Amino acid sequence: MQPDVPSLAIDHLDHLVLTVEDTARACAFYEKLGMTRITFGDGRVAVAFGSRLQQRIHFHEVGRVIHPRAGRATVGSADFCLITSLDVESLQHRLGALGISPELGPVPRNGAAGPILSFYIRDPDNNLVEIAVSVVANDPTGI
Repeated sequence: MQPDVPSLAIDHLDHLVLTVEDTARACAFYEKLGMTRITFGDGRVAVAFGSRLQQRIHFHEVGRVIHPRAGRATVGSADFCLITSLDVESLQHRLGALGISPELGPVPRNGAAGPILSFYIRDPDNNLVEIAVSVVANDPTGI
């Protein structure tokens, strides 16, 4: 940042938007992961998650025009990471119980807050969803 330019003081991510073929199908998948479907505005749909449901994934369905939107809103173009409070073994077990086979994982990665162990899955629109365990948060030794 340049010294004479004031910061915008960005604090956190509120929501992200996925372009999907079928909103109901997308909601069902993310609800399966434990998120909560909500309706807002003029019948728009999202899923909320987190301890106080303060993070969201909004859905734009192909063919339904919502402005403004991404310049090239494309189904299956997203790649994002979600952090779970579970340990690796519990996450792996729960994915299996849900019938979700990871494409890759667990593999070590570098997350925004430090080392993570990640599983990569695909949602119904072929977006790459990384679900990760914080190594520091789940290591009682702090290593």
